[in-house]
Amino acid sequence: MSQPSQEFLKNAVYLIDASSYIFRAYYGINPSLTAPDGTPTHATYGFLQMINALLTTQNVKECALLWDQKEKGFRHKIFPEYKANRGAPPEDLGLQLENSKIGAECLGLPQYGEPGFEADDLIATAVAKFPNKNFVVVTGDKDLLQLVNDRVWCLDTMKQKWSNQQETIEKFGVLPEKVPELQALCGDSVDNIPGAPGIGPKTAAQLMQKYGSLTRILELAKERYESGEKIKDKDDPLKGKKIDNLAENIAQVELSLKLVTLSHDAPFSDSSNPFELKPVNHDGLNSFAAKLGLTKVLAHAAAMRSKAYDKHNGILSNSAGSGDAPSIPSEKMNSDRFNFERIKSVSDLEKLLSQNSKSSYLALDTETLGLDDKKGEWRLVGISLAFDGKTGHYIPLRHVDVNGELIKENLDPKETIKALKKYLDSDNQTAKIVFQNAKFDLHVFQREGLHFAPDRIEDTMVMSFVCNPSERHNMDTLAQRWLAYDCLSFKEALGDRENFSFVNPEEATRYAAEDAVVTFSIFEELKKELAKDEKLNLLYHDLDIPLISILFELEENGICLDLETLKSLSKQFHRETDVREKEAIAILEAEGLDLPEDFNLGSPKQIAKVLFEDLKLPIIKKGKTGPSTDVSVLEALSAQHPFPHSLLEIREIKKLTSTYIDVFPTLIKESTGRLHTDFSQIIAVTGRLSSSNPNLQNIPIRTERGKKIRDAFIAPPGKILLGIDYSQVELRILAEISGDKELCRAFSENADIHKRTAALVLGIEEDKVTSNDRRMAKAINFGIVYGQTPFGLSKSLGIDRKTAKQFIDDYFNTYPGIKIYMNETLEHAKTHLSVRSLAGRVRYLPDINAKNAIQRNFAERTAINTPIQGTAADLIKAAMIDIQRNVLPKFPMAKMVLQIHDELLFEVVGSAPLKALEDEVKAAMENPSILKEFTGKDLKIPMKAEASWGQNWGQLK
Repeated sequence: MSQPSQEFLKNAVYLIDASSYIFRAYYGINPSLTAPDGTPTHATYGFLQMINALLTTQNVKECALLWDQKEKGFRHKIFPEYKANRGAPPEDLGLQLENSKIGAECLGLPQYGEPGFEADDLIATAVAKFPNKNFVVVTGDKDLLQLVNDRVWCLDTMKQKWSNQQETIEKFGVLPEKVPELQALCGDSVDNIPGAPGIGPKTAAQLMQKYGSLTRILELAKERYESGEKIKDKDDPLKGKKIDNLAENIAQVELSLKLVTLSHDAPFSDSSNPFELKPVNHDGLNSFAAKLGLTKVLAHAAAMRSKAYDKHNGILSNSAGSGDAPSIPSEKMNSDRFNFERIKSVSDLEKLLSQNSKSSYLALDTETLGLDDKKGEWRLVGISLAFDGKTGHYIPLRHVDVNGELIKENLDPKETIKALKKYLDSDNQTAKIVFQNAKFDLHVFQREGLHFAPDRIEDTMVMSFVCNPSERHNMDTLAQRWLAYDCLSFKEALGDRENFSFVNPEEATRYAAEDAVVTFSIFEELKKELAKDEKLNLLYHDLDIPLISILFELEENGICLDLETLKSLSKQFHRETDVREKEAIAILEAEGLDLPEDFNLGSPKQIAKVLFEDLKLPIIKKGKTGPSTDVSVLEALSAQHPFPHSLLEIREIKKLTSTYIDVFPTLIKESTGRLHTDFSQIIAVTGRLSSSNPNLQNIPIRTERGKKIRDAFIAPPGKILLGIDYSQVELRILAEISGDKELCRAFSENADIHKRTAALVLGIEEDKVTSNDRRMAKAINFGIVYGQTPFGLSKSLGIDRKTAKQFIDDYFNTYPGIKIYMNETLEHAKTHLSVRSLAGRVRYLPDINAKNAIQRNFAERTAINTPIQGTAADLIKAAMIDIQRNVLPKFPMAKMVLQIHDELLFEVVGSAPLKALEDEVKAAMENPSILKEFTGKDLKIPMKAEASWGQNWGQLK
């Protein structure tokens, strides 16, 4: 993230969008805070806290608070519906707003507001009126980005985000001065600015990039509209319905431009320096503070304004301690196993690092505000480290007192990172860095400018997964398992404080330093455990550890979403839900059912009554509360009555809407404008990668509705997506592992495996195979290694059980090698209580000899499919490493953005497929060079990968 230089900031004027601040405070602070007389004060308290934090952390020398006014302004005169969709402000906000102004006045802060103009207009006017000053506009309002230039930056303090021309272009796709024209095209639903129908931000950006100005766009739209010209250029954004939408709404767009353009000539102070901070009015402040019960916070604010203070990296010299926050129980403050020490200065840190310059390992851990980056919680609060399994050290960086102010015990974050970087980069330093969940810490450290070479990373969580994927891998569990040690829980350390920054450094040291020293101790134990198994040791070091840095990059890269597509899908699916629900009710009414007024199609209890009491359909299975109405039951009943099928349709649409379509826009990270999913390599016991927050692997791809969701995943302007997907990878691996001659021959000849299977099993020529024959063969091909039974096959294909059993028997007669593989695998599993992938990844099966038939059968199915699934997982991991190391360095215009199921997705600069990139990625996926390290040989069966290009994920086949 770019930010202004220190030279720029040294004399910058801070223009604060005070109205925005008061609303943020109102909705962000506990509303129960009141004055002794009952006056609400939470917004006033939060506002003054935020203002004081800005003044101190940014070392503000000149500023102004700009306020909106109650009176309607010039925009309402030209468009009465301006902001008409905004509700009235909360009743308890008005008084708190006025009190906030009084508090700011007592603190000596300049404030301005002008009837008829918004705070944004006053900010724009101030910038225009003082052309020789540098400005920082403090706001979260995107509209003010139109002001940025060489002497104007925007700062969103809630997200710690600086914005200038680069960030404006990234957000809008146009230069700052062109932002009003873009907004005039697409409108703004928040402020009820109409824009042109059907023109969203993406289209508006494309139009502006293509034609340069709003005037030219409207002229051209009018010309094409009147001439009826048909635009054949597929890259021209001004065509089709967009021409009509623009030409028919020129006046509306021009009106919108007037509404979004900030005024640069609003009435403003005539003072020669309207930004000068005045002395604190202590008498007025004391009286005001006592009245509102805000004595402590305002006394602290006054001290920060009145007294000399040390602004070296935001550390206040006279900052208070952490007050009366709840403490860790005294018996938990110490440990009979480990020592915990707080590092009190950067020089002490440098001394510690120097003393351990020849250490082989350094355990590192981070403490942050929280775990969700999308909420801005990856803010580094402190760092813990350990060079051995005896002592953990903690470096407090951003701890605060009860008022949210940085305290004096903190070390300078920049100097701390600088010391660590110097240690890691020294010529004779080769220490491996040990983490517990390295990927998370890598993200946090990157935001502080500290990076780690992939070959220096160790991860106890991944080590534990490689040793036994079926276990839990969190640090508390690992400490109990490998050290017989109970860690202090995060809940005990935090107490009822809002986040870890409010924990005082002494208590924080007890918790955080323990994390580092325990991680180091667990690492020592797991290192010895892995050394016992050569294959697992190789897997850990050469496959799973290199993958960490790759997944880290994928998460940082993210992927673009088309919000207009999602918006359209949302409308479509909500309409379809309404239609389907009416159809479902009509079906029941046609049956003569008298439905209650509160009948709810989402109520399992009411649905059960309709299905099994009113419609007299058979009960398929029961749960704890009565007959089940789950998906499997509705599928079984759909053949007997249309109502269950209608319910399935409604449930599918609602799930897609509530899980994906309406949720995805809320998960877009504002700083990047992209969706960033989390990838994990320690959740799926087979070794497959998983996706969460959001889970992109669960997007249905076999239904038309599910496929539409993929259309929203797009390449940004000037780029294209490349998808490479394995073809029938698990069947190919089954052929590789089983060695069945017929199956191997089919793949070697690149045959249609399902058609070939049907022909062999049924004893007919391939050209005689019907679509129904192929469908049956496909079901058994994919189901056989997952324990497909005659009952299961008959159910999925709608055939009788006898026919299904005969087909399975004939299948094994056709492919006897598969049956031999299954029998031998079960025999091995029952003897060794485990199975392995081709690369040696292990899966333990303690229930394989269980007396309980359900447990035993599950373990047997697991034994058969795990080597296949595990090998598929290892294959794509090896391919990702090969691609990252050997392919992408040759193609700097391409980056990997997703791994979902058997597919890799790349974002590539340009608009046309790049054959060389496609060929090399395919080659790496079909035969990754490092896989041979684990198997000791090349694969006999060709692994086939298919490539496709498109502007969105849905276009990829």
